[in-house]
Amino acid sequence: MAKLVTIQLLVSENDESDIIDGLNDALRTITHPMGSGCAEGSFILDYAVPSRALDVPAAIEDSIASGTYAEGSAFAGGEQHYLLVVQQDVNALRVGPFSNSDDRDAAARAHRKEFGEDDGLYWMQVSAEGVVEVGDFGGDELEEPSLAREVVSRFHAGERVISRPASASCFMLDMGDGEQPVSMDLIADIEGISYETLVIVQEGNTEFVLPASKARDFYKEADWLHAALNKETRMGFFDWVSVKVGELPKARPT
Repeated sequence: MAKLVTIQLLVSENDESDIIDGLNDALRTITHPMGSGCAEGSFILDYAVPSRALDVPAAIEDSIASGTYAEGSAFAGGEQHYLLVVQQDVNALRVGPFSNSDDRDAAARAHRKEFGEDDGLYWMQVSAEGVVEVGDFGGDELEEPSLAREVVSRFHAGERVISRPASASCFMLDMGDGEQPVSMDLIADIEGISYETLVIVQEGNTEFVLPASKARDFYKEADWLHAALNKETRMGFFDWVSVKVGELPKARPT
């Protein structure tokens, strides 16, 4: 039974034609004649040299130049991350490699900030086996990180990060590293990013600021059933909740 085996080689050559020629010369000495080699009886029957070599991270280049390269370090982590820049949607440039996707995304945001939206930006990921994946940056991945975006992310995760005692006048934001007052500007930014109105919901002696969609969770079917039995509503549960949420005070008065 025959199998295909993928290997990676670290070579001290930059010119790709020289790399291909050098690998052909070396591999033919250990390859069976059926693969154009000269090693009769070799278990290596054939091979294929990729048409394009991958760049290595700058840290690996530096370690080779300084003589401190550690065996296997060029292959550690497996994946390599690149940024593809299509200038004016015509000329494609590859930037990288980056050691991780966060560094790549930061480079994409920096490019977008400096050059605007005229260039197409795409992520590229190369696995340890040489498998290439390319994709679009989705949603707000190229937006600069901000406090408002982090709050929206926490809301989506079901966290209640904005609250105050019912008797207090100021809402406080608690992201786990200390509290800070919540300004109307922050509320406006959160609403702009989430495309939702923020409302105030009270539970016990505490008031919370939440997106309207999350405030729906405070209304239970048992409460609706009680209202229906007492002839306080003729609406179905979904519509009843929508009305209740619509009656809640807004975090940012209009």
